Amino acid sequence: MGGQPLGGRGPLGGGGAEPCGAESVAEGTPSSTLRVLLPTHLRSYTNGEAEVVARGATLGDVLADLETRFRGLRFRVIDEQDRIRPHVKFFVGGELADTLDVAVGEREVQIIAALSGG
Repeated sequence: MGGQPLGGRGPLGGGGAEPCGAESVAEGTPSSTLRVLLPTHLRSYTNGEAEVVARGATLGDVLADLETRFRGLRFRVIDEQDRIRPHVKFFVGGELADTLDVAVGEREVQIIAALSGG
């Protein structure tokens, strides 16, 4: 069970199939297919994949799309009040995104999370 991982390091849309769950984005909402880079501790949700593809117009849309294929992933990075958890940072096109309303376009999304413990 899982979604469509980004099979390798090649370009997106290189003749491959549409990512699983692409239909989860609301019809009529402009969205793009983009690459999402995941930290090690979230890869258990993606069958070990460090990179996956997702669709969405905003960061929130992208996370909703990922959640349809990778159940539980969103809760690890977004809290019950729909805010980004304090130990998590999102970068969209290399720029820090501090809300879920950030437009993503076709830019890469990277999730960074601090780990703690001793």
